[in-house]
Amino acid sequence: MAARRFKVGFIGTGGRSVPYAKEYAACGEIDIVALADPAEAKRRHMTATAGLQGPIAEYADFRDMLRAHADLAGVVICSPNHLHTEHAVPCLERGLPVVIEKP
Repeated sequence: MAARRFKVGFIGTGGRSVPYAKEYAACGEIDIVALADPAEAKRRHMTATAGLQGPIAEYADFRDMLRAHADLAGVVICSPNHLHTEHAVPCLERGLPVVIEKP
């Protein structure tokens, strides 16, 4: 029986996201399927720096990511601290597990 794979999205793709993405990608059970950040350059930099593979959807608005990926198993929030509530609450309202650092 094949191991279950979990689809995860990232909100915020700045410098703090790279170590998380590397660890999640290396664990073998997680597929990073979507990234949300208003800055396209940050999304691309995170993908390249973390060495992510496969089709990864990119969104400027995290709400578009949540709408497009009803099958997410969880969300990693790496946005600036002052945006944590704005990003976490919609995820939690959907019942998604959230990984977030405290400020």
